[in-house]
Amino acid sequence: MNRTKTLAPLLAATLLATGCASILHTPYDDLRIVTDPPGATARAGDASVVTPGVLKLLRGKDPVVVRVEKEGFEPREVTVTWSTSGLVGMNALGVGVGLTGTIAAGMCSSVWAGSGCSSKSNLAPLLVGAAITAAGLALDLTSTKKYSLERDDLVVRLEPVRPAEAPKGELR
Repeated sequence: MNRTKTLAPLLAATLLATGCASILHTPYDDLRIVTDPPGATARAGDASVVTPGVLKLLRGKDPVVVRVEKEGFEPREVTVTWSTSGLVGMNALGVGVGLTGTIAAGMCSSVWAGSGCSSKSNLAPLLVGAAITAAGLALDLTSTKKYSLERDDLVVRLEPVRPAEAPKGELR
């Protein structure tokens, strides 16, 4: 079996690891909102939901201000921030797969080396893995899909509106 056919699965796995966050994340992230009492309206930008419910927020780097309102209760605003998704780090799998291919290409056996045994190692798989990792990382770092909400749930307790204080000696 020649090296090209043997290393093809490793190269395919490396390609699948390219741009992990950009491939696996949708343009939106979900924020589940629960209020006490339920039935409030939660808004962030153009998105709104009656609680309990899920706001679909467009991924980005700027913090999102969620405003929660219900008649008879004080409105509340909560800021939710974004962080870089752990999927961006998965691009490093390309280097690992390339390193595995390099080790496999340098092995001396009838399976890997064919009819002869070569003493020099083949760095091509490692270089390909590194190049694919760099490409995937560049793709993720330029995309807003690299961001994930720092929290999945938002629980808000609403306080009833307090009657205004009447001046001394007057009725409320």
